[in-house]
Amino acid sequence: MRATKNKFVPAFVFIFSFLSPAVHPLSLSLDPTFRETGVASKTFASREEYLLSRFALSLKPSGIRGDFWRVEADLEILAFGGDYLSTDEWRTLVLPLLEGRPAVEWSKLFLSANDLDIRGRAYRLYGAVDGGPFEFSLGRMRNAFGNTRIFLSPLDRFDGLPTPVSEPLERPGSDTAKLKVSGPGGWRFQGAYLWDQRNRLYRSFIQGQGLLREGLEAGLMAGQLAPRTRGMGAGLGLNVFEGQLRWEGTYNEKKEEKFSLEIVNFMPVLKIETVTRVFKRHLVHWERAYAGDWVFAAEYLHNGSGESRSENYDVLRLLLGDDLYLGRDYIGAVLSHTVSATWAWTLEGLANAKDGSFAWYPELRRLSADSSIEAKLRFSGYAGPQSGEFRRLPDRLQLLVSWYF
Repeated sequence: MRATKNKFVPAFVFIFSFLSPAVHPLSLSLDPTFRETGVASKTFASREEYLLSRFALSLKPSGIRGDFWRVEADLEILAFGGDYLSTDEWRTLVLPLLEGRPAVEWSKLFLSANDLDIRGRAYRLYGAVDGGPFEFSLGRMRNAFGNTRIFLSPLDRFDGLPTPVSEPLERPGSDTAKLKVSGPGGWRFQGAYLWDQRNRLYRSFIQGQGLLREGLEAGLMAGQLAPRTRGMGAGLGLNVFEGQLRWEGTYNEKKEEKFSLEIVNFMPVLKIETVTRVFKRHLVHWERAYAGDWVFAAEYLHNGSGESRSENYDVLRLLLGDDLYLGRDYIGAVLSHTVSATWAWTLEGLANAKDGSFAWYPELRRLSADSSIEAKLRFSGYAGPQSGEFRRLPDRLQLLVSWYF
């Protein structure tokens, strides 16, 4: 067992309590949620079979607000167990991702052993001041953009990506200072400066979004994903074919160092040249709801930063949460059906259009009659040529149970 010097410092919770001249008496309450995720899979490199249990107790305080300010929080106790904790993959790759490197340390390690890891963290914790059309927020929050069902939106790259021990769709969020402005005609504008927890890089963006006319939505944004990476993005949504058609895309420029060795006067000389790498990401999404609680969606993704040849894939990037896609072009579809108030299922499939590998994700969902307990059984299957991207990933079976109080 080992201890840590990390400290839990939600200091601005107290700062915001003094911002209002007429502070409402605080009526605090906690909304707890228990979530258990059981995983059966294999490690990426050695293909060791393992079992992993991920228990999370989430506490969401409510009632921390005044006349024009509020504090939003989601505090978690996480417990990991199982033989996955004895693998090299957990110790050398996954564990450093859990610890992170945030701007302010809001986590605490309670126990770390061979088969048990218990820690606390502020999953979300931020304060907001609302002044009419203006809102300023500060703290750890999610910076989400785009509207997709299958692939990660090209616009949604400011927060960290999921890890092998994350819950489905979980994103860690970033320590952010953000200003939002509500404009005329339903337009919304925002700008932010944020600290990425995983890569320890400053990031920033400005964004505007609104309706051009009834049924036609548009948005523009510009941002910096790293000190030497900048880009612009846009989105357009249109109601067509009795469904919604969307396009989202980005143009990116990244400065990189190129090293070369030259012979000058019979002596080797190392030459360093700064080059600008340009790449684009595009996503086309169409979704339609049908009678009888059926929903179908299809998407195409072009990932300009990916590799065009499968022998250049670096699968370690997926494990480290550096990216979700290694290739260039992907297609996907999802079909979901709500059978009753308590039963639903989803079938999702996607394929790398270049190397022929594909993945499929069937999911069965059960909700209790009083909506207090939700259970999901999800399988992740991968197939295709041995050299394909998805064929290199281990199959995974997940059971997720949530208990809402």
